[in-house]
Amino acid sequence: MVKYPMSLIPIFSVFFYFLFSEHFYGRTIGKKIIKIIIVKSKNNNKITFINSFLRHLFDVIDIYLFVGVVILLLTKKKRLGDFIGGTKVIEDVDLLVRHSLPPPHTKQNHDKKVPKLEL
Repeated sequence: MVKYPMSLIPIFSVFFYFLFSEHFYGRTIGKKIIKIIIVKSKNNNKITFINSFLRHLFDVIDIYLFVGVVILLLTKKKRLGDFIGGTKVIEDVDLLVRHSLPPPHTKQNHDKKVPKLEL
């Protein structure tokens, strides 16, 4: 039995913040700032609630027992929670596409005649 049950409120609040923000938006505020997003490993689709739950279920092991650091060093930048949850962290492709340069002029677009305005 927990002596001070109110002390668990901040722990569960943080857990549910990560859980729901990554499930609904694919990222937290911090991940949005650094332009990364959480997706499914196999097809880069939006993660499900189960993916997010499994990913964060192993946060304690990853963070406090430093197992996550060892796994990050031995693998391709995936932590234990990513392996168990079937997720990966990628750059936000939509954001990169929106801010990319316009496509170069193609011959088809270059050959079109633009009507001249007479003043």
